Formats: sequence, C-alpha cells, structure tokens
Amino acid sequence: MADINLRPGGIPLDDPQVVKAMEVYDSLKPHEQREIFRSVYRAATAFKRSGDIDHMARLAESVKTTILLHGDPATRQAILDAQTEPSPAEDLRDVADLVKRLRE
Repeated sequence: MADINLRPGGIPLDDPQVVKAMEVYDSLKPHEQREIFRSVYRAATAFKRSGDIDHMARLAESVKTTILLHGDPATRQAILDAQTEPSPAEDLRDVADLVKRLRE
C-alpha cells in the first residue's frame, strides 16, 4: 500500500505492526475503541496546549501496551471476563510485570 504522505522516519500504512494493531483495534468493542480515541485526543490536546512532548510519549506507550494486551487471545478473554468491581488486593498483579511477560 503506497503512502504518498509518508514523512522521513514515518511508518507506512502496511507496516506489519500497524496491520496487527489495526486488527486488534477492529476486534475491540465500540466503547473500547471510543476510549482509545478519547486517550489519543486528550494527549494531543494536552501536547498542543502545553508543548510538553511527554504527553505524546506516554500516549505511545499506552497504545502499544493496549495493543499488546488485547492482541493476546488469553489476555483479551481475561479482560472480557474480568469483574467490574474492584479486586481484592491479594489478586492484583503488577501491570509492568504482565507486559514484560507478554513481550518475552
């Protein structure tokens, strides 16, 4: 797929990671997609207002983590099956550890 507006260092539309991310995004429920867009828009607006690039860096990491978690079928099912009320403290897991394990 040709991307005529690609800037130097940009990622083409048909990059395998972009394709995978879009497959995961398309599998999300509409309210989940809405939350992703809300996060993107909030980060872009915060960056525009403040000029602080950290808003965009945190957004990038958040989106990558979301795609990683929802792209793993077992983790996705666990997310869908998760209770909506707060979990007892002994059941909580470190998110950074979970992301590390998924990347291995």
